[in-house]
Amino acid sequence: AVWRRLAPHSRLDLGAAHRRLGVFALLAAAVQLVAVSLPGVPLYGGVKLFLPAFPFVALLAGLAFAEVADEVRRATLAARRHGALVTVVAAALLLPGALGVVVYRGAWLSYYNELAGGLRGATAAGFERQYYDLAYPELAELVATTLPDGGAVAVLPNPKEYAPYLERWRALGRLPRGVRLAPVDEADLVLLTHERRWRDYPLLVARFRDRPIVATRAVNDVPLYTLYDLRGAQSPMQTR
Repeated sequence: AVWRRLAPHSRLDLGAAHRRLGVFALLAAAVQLVAVSLPGVPLYGGVKLFLPAFPFVALLAGLAFAEVADEVRRATLAARRHGALVTVVAAALLLPGALGVVVYRGAWLSYYNELAGGLRGATAAGFERQYYDLAYPELAELVATTLPDGGAVAVLPNPKEYAPYLERWRALGRLPRGVRLAPVDEADLVLLTHERRWRDYPLLVARFRDRPIVATRAVNDVPLYTLYDLRGAQSPMQTR
């Protein structure tokens, strides 16, 4: 509807209206990015600080594709094969993102590209492997299966961000009522999220290294979380 208002008399107007829309999107994205890049802006939030610019970046990408599609149409109009070629071009442009979804299976850090070496390269360079406050829905089933009669779960090294999900899942009936949060010394299970920014993370990895693993979620062999069994009994290991 917006495009029809901007270019009501043509099927694909790549003229003045197109340029005005592109300039507007570029300026809007730049304002958003500059605002969160100024000295003194808190670092907390990471990628979330840039989310307001994403719609304008998407708009610029759409306008760029419109340019490519128009060039294909002009070059192949006589052969009347431009529709198929536009489809091929669109598929080629969408392929990297589609492969990322398939390879990373919905993981939240698929934005690490080849320049960073993917998730392995980013982790080796010291970049974070996950956001704050992620929800891993499969954890509810894993905890419920491992502790069907209830028990204590410790969440480390960041209980403030991740522990509330256990409370919500219990309230929704996805966890047995007997499942509760507890300090690690009282826990049956411990959920360790692999976040190296926490000072005690290396000590926690060493502490639980020999404990039975209930499950771990890894992307390209880089772990995002590990659920350890502290009860002493062996548990089957699952890798997602």
